[in-house]
Amino acid sequence: NLLLNTGGSERLRIGSAGQIGIAGANYGTDGQVLTSKGGSAAVQWADAGGGAWNLLSTITPSGTSIEIPIPQDGAYDEYAIKLINVANGSYFKMRMKFKLDGVEPSAAGYYGNTYGMEIRTSGNVSANRDQNQTGGSTNPFKDQNIYGACGTMFIFQPINTLHDCAVFWPQMFSLGEQGSTAGQTFYGSGAVEYNNSVANKLTHITLFQDSGTAAWNSGKIKLYGIS
Repeated sequence: NLLLNTGGSERLRIGSAGQIGIAGANYGTDGQVLTSKGGSAAVQWADAGGGAWNLLSTITPSGTSIEIPIPQDGAYDEYAIKLINVANGSYFKMRMKFKLDGVEPSAAGYYGNTYGMEIRTSGNVSANRDQNQTGGSTNPFKDQNIYGACGTMFIFQPINTLHDCAVFWPQMFSLGEQGSTAGQTFYGSGAVEYNNSVANKLTHITLFQDSGTAAWNSGKIKLYGIS
């Protein structure tokens, strides 16, 4: 590899196969182009038409909790966390916590809600709704025995005094137990807001199991950014 460094950090790389990477082995994806971010910032890979979601990191789930750091470099206006069949071989219930400025708040201030439809093992459809205000956590999957969590969360950092830190998921659903009729499927929409000073930054989202002790052992979690 041919590496070019400025200020003690790698800026440009030409790989052994002729691929071009920026800030390390970041080669972009098919159809992307290098775009300028101004005279005082590094270039970035972006969709040729603009507005592309850029994959920033991939996490392989393990253990009973998953902490997802949210970048604080200001490079993107919005972030998304995509859950792809996160499972542990048996059913579990998923909850979520925030960290503000790297610290998990202890005071009350979470406002969460979800709604959607659950398809039960009998084939009946049941409406579900969750509303909560708590200082501890909120529930992407409320009281559901899920076998594989799928869905996307969108993260919005406050840029003015009009709103707080917020996470929104338009659809979340769980896969049923493989080879069994005992599974359930839940889908719907929800959001959570942390009522705090807008000077605080949402720095981490932690997903953890609300029941059971089996570790997550399959699936992927992907973090994207868009500017």
